[in-house]
Amino acid sequence: MPRRIQRVWLVLAIFLPCLHRFATGGFAFTSSTVPWRADRARLTLPLRAGKDDIVVRLPDEGIPEGVRKLRPGPEGPPSGPAEVDKVNVGCLPTSSELSDRLLSEYMLGSNQILPLRGILGGSAYSKTLRKQVRQNGKSNGSVLIFGEQGTKKDMLAFLIHYSRAKGSLYFVDCGGVSVKGARIFGRARSSGLLDLASEGTVVFNDVDKLNKALLPRVLQLAVNGTYWSKAQQKEKQSKLKVILTAEQWSSVLQLLPKNKVVQIKVPALRVRRSDISSMVQYELRRLTRGTGRPIPEIQPEALKRLQAYDFPNNVEELFFLIDNAYRNMEPGGSITADLLWTAQSVQKLDLFKVNLLEVYPGLRRFLQSDWLERLNHGFTKYAFPVFVILLFIGPQTFSQNFGLNLFWAWWWPGILLTYPILGRFWCAVCPFMIYGEVVQRWRVGQGAVLQKWPTKQLEAYGPWFLYLLFLAILLWEELWVLENTAYLSSWLLLLITFGAIVGSWFYERRVWCRYLCPIGGMNGLYALLALTELRSQQGECKASCDTFHCYKGGPAEGEGQETNGCPLYSHPASLKDNKNCVLCFTCLRACPHRTVQVNLRAPGIDFGFPFLFPIPGTSSARQHESSAPELALLFLLLGAVFCHHLQDLVVQAGAPDTLLDDFAVHSALAAAALLGPGIFVWMMDRLARGLSALFYPEQKVLNDFLDLGYAYLPLTWLASLAHYLKLGLVDAGQVLPTAARTASFFVAGLAEWAPWAPGTSFAQEQLKFLEEALPHGSAPPDVVAFLQGVVLLLAATFALLKLGKLGGRAPFAWIHQAVILLLTYELWQLIL
Repeated sequence: MPRRIQRVWLVLAIFLPCLHRFATGGFAFTSSTVPWRADRARLTLPLRAGKDDIVVRLPDEGIPEGVRKLRPGPEGPPSGPAEVDKVNVGCLPTSSELSDRLLSEYMLGSNQILPLRGILGGSAYSKTLRKQVRQNGKSNGSVLIFGEQGTKKDMLAFLIHYSRAKGSLYFVDCGGVSVKGARIFGRARSSGLLDLASEGTVVFNDVDKLNKALLPRVLQLAVNGTYWSKAQQKEKQSKLKVILTAEQWSSVLQLLPKNKVVQIKVPALRVRRSDISSMVQYELRRLTRGTGRPIPEIQPEALKRLQAYDFPNNVEELFFLIDNAYRNMEPGGSITADLLWTAQSVQKLDLFKVNLLEVYPGLRRFLQSDWLERLNHGFTKYAFPVFVILLFIGPQTFSQNFGLNLFWAWWWPGILLTYPILGRFWCAVCPFMIYGEVVQRWRVGQGAVLQKWPTKQLEAYGPWFLYLLFLAILLWEELWVLENTAYLSSWLLLLITFGAIVGSWFYERRVWCRYLCPIGGMNGLYALLALTELRSQQGECKASCDTFHCYKGGPAEGEGQETNGCPLYSHPASLKDNKNCVLCFTCLRACPHRTVQVNLRAPGIDFGFPFLFPIPGTSSARQHESSAPELALLFLLLGAVFCHHLQDLVVQAGAPDTLLDDFAVHSALAAAALLGPGIFVWMMDRLARGLSALFYPEQKVLNDFLDLGYAYLPLTWLASLAHYLKLGLVDAGQVLPTAARTASFFVAGLAEWAPWAPGTSFAQEQLKFLEEALPHGSAPPDVVAFLQGVVLLLAATFALLKLGKLGGRAPFAWIHQAVILLLTYELWQLIL
């Protein structure tokens, strides 16, 4: 055969099949970028003008469809850049092949391994989810499933579909859908997924990540079952069941009608911790299935660590941790806590906490013993009546009465010094409530049934009753000079004890301590600054405890002892601050799971930051809930310091020394001194807010005064301490000679009442000798003044720092700063 004929046959063999494919299906073009030349395409292939398309892949496309259709003609491409791919001819698939390929791209269930672990666990949340899956599987209505990342929302969607057993399952990842959504809704002369899928379920996963232009179209499909088909240029009714999943609960999703779209909320794993054990057991069985290995055991400490973890990625993270621990465990071993070391929820403020029960194991044994019971009912119960009688019948002046010295020179400075360390611990050993417990035990022994607390009324009116009672006590102390009148100090103690007894006669536990006791209110306020706290691990409590013996009381269980429950009705896992914890350690003795912690912490954590450690990035959500009566009590205690120096204030104002001799004037000035600081601070706050609104209306305003006012708490506490330091450093050192003088008073009374009694004169001489010989001491005035000055400087520093942390950085916040400095200056003038 001649060479020329061979060449002709070769050209025909190559060109004719391509010409046939052009007539039936078309061509695809790919290759390197060259300048667009319409005549190159038109001359290369004899296309029919107006009827055939050139399909060109553009180099800059971000379009998932990946192709752009261009009409042939000399004018170039209708859109896109000036350069396109060089034309290389290839065969396109037929339209039926494209449809099958599109459906298979979104269809699930045939070749994919679906995460159908089911809904594991027996909690109320799991039971509710199972019920919702069954109900929605029976209907054709749309469903919106929302929840946090990793909660397996897609798995719930799959379960709903397979409970229907109807049609195919199509899965659309909304994060990867193009701007126009052509593969879902179609495009001109090209059908989309909704056009091709006839029956079944379509899942739009993470619909909140869909672009704003397509979201209304998807929501219309979910609500009405209709959509606009671009291929057919008309609105069509879809037979698909629509399931939407979302992580972010946006305002658009909130508008979905609940009667058209059923909403299912998938709870986070941290609120269904009791299901963790079932999930772990399931995953371990799945991992060992088909391997011939026994199912490994998970150690109790490891399970506790999982239950205490918050799981930011929820169920997915749990299964990842178990899978990782299984791969790293010793063959034939068990899952230990060390293999789950990453499952630890480190909160910002947890960096400033140390569990003392772990550092000192012996401390747990001591706190779980009956030491507090033996102290209260073995000693204090008998010593307190002797102390009260001593105040009644003993010498009535401070310098002569041993009881007055203990009360004013030892107890007041001592309790102010214990607040930053032990918080409300005084309430655990308080003699007032000991007699309340005595009455309760007697009443219960007689068969009485004590009443439940009227919590609603106590929450509303109890704090204000406490405030008014404290105001009355402070006025009584100032006007009748309780510090130097022993029998009136005794009446004060009896009054508070009487309140505790009355509350305990009618109601269970310590209702007086929690809501009504003025000393308890002060202790709870200052306990917010304490270095110690008692808390429990919330995760373990929710997952492993169903008795709540620490809260309700109950019989012994495991390591837990029999108790009557928390005396203040506080669960250690629900404590938001130290206000309602007296450190009686009842919960520690009752807990069988060792979840109770005694933490050493940085002060200020109850307010959301460690204000003694101003480290950036350590602020967190405040736990303490502000209240108006508590803030009023704070400023009342600040006013008490000024009231204690009322005579100095009168002299400072230039008034005569005898002004306070008039009882009415004295009463009015004492009330003004008690209420004045709080009113002054409030007025300055209103001034700052008014100026800020006037000059900077668009800028940030000060935080609410109810929150900002707690910045004065360090000033109040340390100012009170500075006042009582003089009594503690000067008069407390005279306690032993004062005891000798008190004993001498009783011996002299005995000699006067029974002059015939032998040895009274000798006893008086010996007591006089003891009064001079007993050790005593007082700090020099310069040392006292120096320490008081240091305390006041610390008061101003901590108050200013706390003010900044509580949000006092808005315009005119400097007014509060000036008020703190002004109050500190005035206290300096009065105390030093």
